[in-house]
Amino acid sequence: MNNSDKIKEKKDKVKETIEPIIKDCFFELVDVEINKNRYLRVIIDKREGKVSIDDCTLLSQKILEIDKLDEIMEGNFTLEVSSPGIDRPLIKKDDFKRFKGNKVKILTKNSIENKNIFIGMLENTDDREITLRCDKRELKIAFDNIKKANLEVDLFQ
Repeated sequence: MNNSDKIKEKKDKVKETIEPIIKDCFFELVDVEINKNRYLRVIIDKREGKVSIDDCTLLSQKILEIDKLDEIMEGNFTLEVSSPGIDRPLIKKDDFKRFKGNKVKILTKNSIENKNIFIGMLENTDDREITLRCDKRELKIAFDNIKKANLEVDLFQ
């Protein structure tokens, strides 16, 4: 097993361990990031309203109380709990459904019409693909071709 696989396995175990606590506090787990310096970043969101510093503090305390986490992280680690920010990542299929009608930026694994980066309005989604309106036309992108997706925010509009 290579290092990338080990980190993915560790991320999956962390998600599985902390997600019930996050849900119990009425938050949503967006993603977990782990780097080789034993740094764990937990990204949370709310269905209603914005994530506050107090929310992050509360969840930090609850997450640090989980004994099993020390074992998964193999000893001491640094924890950060944060909001997803204005360019929130879209990771799960439900994220795409939730943010239908918003402007998004998609990076594809394989090029489509010689491009890998697409910015447009998220028009629709189903179990296999999303429909993006960019350049006044619809473009369908399969979920398995999405490398990275984020909300796209125009700060100067």
